[in-house]
Amino acid sequence: MSRSEQLQAWLSVFDPRHDSLSRKIFFNWTEKLLRYYEELGWELSDQELSSLVLRYFFPEPFFFFSPFRIPDFEKAVNILRNFYNSPDKRLVIYADRDADGISSSSILYSFFRDIMKIPEGRLGVLLPREEDKYGVTEEAAKRIIAESPDVLLTLDCGSSNRTELISTREALLSQGKSIEIIILDHHFIPAKPEDYPEVEAFVNPKRLPVQNTERELSTAGLAFHLIQGIVYSYTPDYQKDIVFRFPGGTALYRDGFLRENLAAGLNFRDILIERSGETISLQTYWDQTITQFPVAHRINSFLESFPEMANPGEIFHGIQQLHYRSVRDKTSLFSPLAAVGTIADLMPLTDNNRILVKTGLDFFRTQFQNIPVGLREIVNRLKIKPEFLSEQDISFSIAPLVNAAGRMGVSEEAFWGIVEKDPLAAAQKSLALQKLNEQRKALSGEGTDAILESLDPDHEKYPIAVAYDTRVHRGISGLVASRLAESLKKPVAVLVDDGDVLRGSVRSYKNEDIFSLLNLVKECFVQFGGHRQAAGFSLRYENRQSFTRKLYQASTALAEELAPSEKEEPITDEQILIEDSNVYPGLWQKITRFSPFGVLNPHPELSIRLSADAVLQPMGSGKHARVRIDSIQYREIECVWFFHGYDRDHIPAGSLLTVEPHKNYFAGRERLQLKIKKVDVPD
Repeated sequence: MSRSEQLQAWLSVFDPRHDSLSRKIFFNWTEKLLRYYEELGWELSDQELSSLVLRYFFPEPFFFFSPFRIPDFEKAVNILRNFYNSPDKRLVIYADRDADGISSSSILYSFFRDIMKIPEGRLGVLLPREEDKYGVTEEAAKRIIAESPDVLLTLDCGSSNRTELISTREALLSQGKSIEIIILDHHFIPAKPEDYPEVEAFVNPKRLPVQNTERELSTAGLAFHLIQGIVYSYTPDYQKDIVFRFPGGTALYRDGFLRENLAAGLNFRDILIERSGETISLQTYWDQTITQFPVAHRINSFLESFPEMANPGEIFHGIQQLHYRSVRDKTSLFSPLAAVGTIADLMPLTDNNRILVKTGLDFFRTQFQNIPVGLREIVNRLKIKPEFLSEQDISFSIAPLVNAAGRMGVSEEAFWGIVEKDPLAAAQKSLALQKLNEQRKALSGEGTDAILESLDPDHEKYPIAVAYDTRVHRGISGLVASRLAESLKKPVAVLVDDGDVLRGSVRSYKNEDIFSLLNLVKECFVQFGGHRQAAGFSLRYENRQSFTRKLYQASTALAEELAPSEKEEPITDEQILIEDSNVYPGLWQKITRFSPFGVLNPHPELSIRLSADAVLQPMGSGKHARVRIDSIQYREIECVWFFHGYDRDHIPAGSLLTVEPHKNYFAGRERLQLKIKKVDVPD
């Protein structure tokens, strides 16, 4: 059976009534996934692809991987357990200023305070000030030393700060103070292990081999798994060897994963589990779980058709997660924050990240009253109905509000706003964040206009653009770079003034590996760091011209990697064309089976042909437009066209609208809303 036929077989069982729309969404996701990992140097085997497909169809916590596979994760758990059991010790968190750093610090601080009941006097939190550059800088190190911590936990930074962390330790030792340092970060790591930071626990998924999807975790995702690991460490199975017996051999399982690879195609029903002196067949344990948990029943119904997709280690780990209610009860309320950090930091929404986001969204919708008070007030302030909250709400409303404080140089306002426990104080802090976000929006609009005027004209010859303007506020350089990348449809580097150096922010257009590009010109930088889709650096003023020239040269060498949009032909070439009269109410329900959407799983687009002229109506401030069309089954479907720039008052009949289908909730009513991406007018 060919790979395409196998994909079709999997889809047919998952969605027996699938149509061309379902096929296009699923096959396009698969194509993007295969190409993405191919670019990373990993050609997925059929078994590896089947594991990813299973998680795509069932993005449930059952399929969370074990974070104990990440180097030093167990060390970090044990350090924090020891801290918990030592009343005289103090923990200090130093986190990055962006939404990922704020989300991860909020998760850990709130968990220690509210779940572990650690007094606030034993917890310290430091965030970058307006003048601080990225990472554990010398100035940040001075602030850390002044706090005199016993345990230092750096979040979303630290991987490239070997020198600064060594000096921090030495300064504290000179005062007679020993310190344990944990780095929790997902940015790229030094090429040589001898250049890694000298710390007790360096938890960075980039330390894993390329053939691991866990490498794509955000720091908020790592923080969520860290608190899961801490709670799990108090269960009877922690650090205990469990023996898997099967025809022909044995394998050891500990803390969520098998320590040896099993033979491909081994049926999990042939496995015997030896644990704490007792033996049970994995089949029996699975059957018991199916009767107790509906999600296990749904997964089993699919696996009955494809038993070869069931990895015995993953099945047993999933069963453990379902039965350890204490782990779920004490950590699930932080899953919405993990979703915010994952989406805000543009992580690929596949495998574990997909599950994290789906879990967070489900908790938002069904247990809103149980999420952290400060986050709850932010959602209320934005007038988002929690029962309908989507990944789009996080991406376009919640994450920008959290990010705004850091961009405006007061990241602590976002952190303390989220972890605030008093509802009235939290409401006041959410209002302050909203005002900061309004300031940020104004600056962003002005900055984007200014930077467009300052674009280097040579950029048209290269697969990346560079711009520099003294009028752009340094806190919004990344946001301006993102907007410009969307406009120019290629990566963009934006340079702004930052005291005695230039600050640079680079953003990808789709999924280009811009960190690897910057790595080719690293000799130009005072400092740089980041990940595949977003990176930053500082640069001396006198090196700006040579940097631009070298970046262009490097981008030419990586032209193919920086232009993946040219390679986006799907496996199937079916065109999803719908006449406007045939738009049907169940369209959204069909699409949401494949959500959440984001990086590597983009929101589906449809082509709708107009049967009659459609009137354009101004919307909001006049920058946007509203169009209403009718169908046989669905009266008055609203289409919105943001920043449309259309110079007529109508769209003529026969035009082809490229749209994203969404649900809109207004005045207590649910409506289908089509977001117009492009309009093709007939000749």
